[in-house]
Amino acid sequence: MVRVISLAVLGQAVTAFNTPRGLHLSRAMPARSAPVMQASPPPVIEKMANSSIAIKVTVSADDTLMSFERAAEHFAKGVEIRGFRKGSKIPTQVVVGQVGSEAVKSKAISDLSDRAIAAISAQGTVSLIGQSQLDGGEDAIIDRYNPGSDLEFSIKCDVWPDLTWTGAVEDVPPLEVMQEPVDAVKVDAALMKLRERYLVSKPAAAEYAAKLGDAVFGNMVGYFVAADGTKGEPLPGVASGDDVEIVLEAGKFMPGLVEGLEGAKAGDLKEIRVSFPGKVSRNLGEELAGKAALFEVSCKEVRTRELPELNDEFADSIRPGLTYQGLYDEVRKAVGEEGDKRNQEARNSAIEAELVKLVECEVPETLIEQNAKEKFAEMMADQRNSGMTDEELKKLITKEGFEKYKKVATVNIIKKFSASMAIDDLARREGLGADPTMVEDQLQLMKAQADQAGEGDQFDEQRTKASLEATLKRDAVMDWLASKIEIAFKDAPKGP
Repeated sequence: MVRVISLAVLGQAVTAFNTPRGLHLSRAMPARSAPVMQASPPPVIEKMANSSIAIKVTVSADDTLMSFERAAEHFAKGVEIRGFRKGSKIPTQVVVGQVGSEAVKSKAISDLSDRAIAAISAQGTVSLIGQSQLDGGEDAIIDRYNPGSDLEFSIKCDVWPDLTWTGAVEDVPPLEVMQEPVDAVKVDAALMKLRERYLVSKPAAAEYAAKLGDAVFGNMVGYFVAADGTKGEPLPGVASGDDVEIVLEAGKFMPGLVEGLEGAKAGDLKEIRVSFPGKVSRNLGEELAGKAALFEVSCKEVRTRELPELNDEFADSIRPGLTYQGLYDEVRKAVGEEGDKRNQEARNSAIEAELVKLVECEVPETLIEQNAKEKFAEMMADQRNSGMTDEELKKLITKEGFEKYKKVATVNIIKKFSASMAIDDLARREGLGADPTMVEDQLQLMKAQADQAGEGDQFDEQRTKASLEATLKRDAVMDWLASKIEIAFKDAPKGP
């Protein structure tokens, strides 16, 4: 999980780019008590560049007066004016004299804008996003606003972009993708670990003295060491046993036990003094931690342990029917799994780059701004997690710093968004998507990991689920595209 920056720094990041006067939420709806403008024509949409529109609003003389009076009534409910009871009807001019003509006009313009936006939204021809902006600014409209006279103004809004395909998937030329080769040294190391896990043990000769790497089989009884150093009470049964195998590997047991059995022969009785580690753990209870102990080990047999040969017999001992080639392929795949993920992402990036060439999509400023802010915040969080102090971050989180970052990031944001639109469109057309069972399984795993890390209270299940669904849907589309495009993988050159 990505750790968030401290609240103080996040607050600065959020407020550094406040919305200026004259911007209104495009999805704002008029109050229920707002009257419908009967005398004014409906607003008109005019398409503009970069997936934006201008909403042309014409307000009749009757409606400018009505809106002004309604705005005054709004203020009248919240002010106390001498000579009038609270809640009583107060003449418009009295309210204007109290709060000012500009404030009343601003409220009326806001209401008129909200009604126009609501009317456009209700048509369903475009999907408004982000914030709306009064063309020329609110002050200029206030200057032109005379209650009882016609008024015209324009509202700029971004809309959800359309996607146009200019080519087909079949038009994508053969791709060459550099892949990360599997490290042969790591494969050999993994096979060695398997051989060590499946060591072949053989009975040693009667006079054979056990050495490191061998195993001693016998009965082991443990005792506490009394205060005078003699054998005391028996240890709990968990520390003793019959026919136990003690592998003579340094560090495998408590210090002293393995060393005490070096040189043991079949038939020997060894008395070994040890001390249990002082720290309580899952495998060591409080009754044993830090205690001195004495073990009597009756050695029945010594066995030598040898590394098995890498062949079909060894593979079959791991899983019946498994051949050595099958074992090697499985180990190689497991070792290369992390590299495979990077190789798959390299493949997906190459496909995305070609996909963008097949579509046209005008990305509105609202989405560019939103994506840039999210990525800027992620970058600041990374800086914080890498050790940068809040004071140092505050110097970076400025309007100028953000605008500089946005300028650099815009090209990549547009490409990524266009690719995302194309992927979503292909998913709809081809019926591709995330497997709900897989989403739920991964969601529960991530939730458990967050709880285990003590970050369960920060886990946003709804947002994480949406992100998982988007990621798995992208993977499904990318796999589908990979089946339609000729892709050749080439090993990347190794570094020095």
